[in-house]
Amino acid sequence: MAGSTEKLRWYFTNLPLVSTSLIATVLICYKIRLDRNFSDVALCVQPHMVLTGQVSRLIKYVVHHKNIYHLVLSIGSLAIFGTTAERQAGSFRFLWLMTVFSVLSGVLTVLFSILLGFSSLYSSLMYSCPALGLMPGMFAIMVLVFKSYPLKMTVFLFLMIPNSAMPWILLILSQIITQDNMFIGNLCGCVIGSIYLRTSKSISVMPLWVVKVVDKYLVMVFKYIPLIRYIPGTAEELPVYNKSVASVARDGNYQTDDYVVRIKEDSVQSYKVNKLMQMGFEKEEIIVALTAANHDIEQAVSILSNGQVGPQASVVPMPS
Repeated sequence: MAGSTEKLRWYFTNLPLVSTSLIATVLICYKIRLDRNFSDVALCVQPHMVLTGQVSRLIKYVVHHKNIYHLVLSIGSLAIFGTTAERQAGSFRFLWLMTVFSVLSGVLTVLFSILLGFSSLYSSLMYSCPALGLMPGMFAIMVLVFKSYPLKMTVFLFLMIPNSAMPWILLILSQIITQDNMFIGNLCGCVIGSIYLRTSKSISVMPLWVVKVVDKYLVMVFKYIPLIRYIPGTAEELPVYNKSVASVARDGNYQTDDYVVRIKEDSVQSYKVNKLMQMGFEKEEIIVALTAANHDIEQAVSILSNGQVGPQASVVPMPS
């Protein structure tokens, strides 16, 4: 119980910048829309309006939520999957991903609506005004998040479901909950996320030098702001430390099939280890995470919370 309390306290005092800002933005926009009684037509992705040159609709639609159920769905998705993706990719990369995924999902929605519009049964789609909100971009993010999970299966309604199938199951459930004409947009989000996974080997193809420049300044800006955290995205890929496959080379270094692992346990500050152990994490996982995070305790918690170390992680000691 104490460990769970510590994790919750850490979560609400280390809110990722972009996810938190998006939640605040959609709440404010929804309140303004209700107060001023804005028409849905002003913001939605309406295919025939996009074709007339109003391409700004391909990004403006993210703040358009038709009802409270749709709004809660977007906020819940951001709180669960958005924060996870942001802690994995970094704040700047996550913002870039959300922007690209949202625009591409909007483009694909328009294309699908045009193609279906040739049929007399779906001709109304050309003039439809679906309230898509953040969900298309979030469904693309969900595809990435479930792909990055260390386990291949997820327990859902007492059933073991493959992670690759979870975004599609959530897509169907979201349609049942909202019962709106946003299914095509959300479907496009899943499709965009799946295409991205098959065309990119990393969580972001943003040039590393750009991320480093942005991180350098924004980390300093948000360092003294309480509760909100800007998460840098320039950490090296987390290596896998597995004692079972380690062997000692002639020079005395411990080696694995892929890495030479060199960690001194006493090089990790004991107070950081103790603090993370109080949150319920295992000591060996903590040492691996702190080493991978360059001893940054917040980044280490992010690595541990996202399960990036894995159940087989262990620390290979340096020879004395």
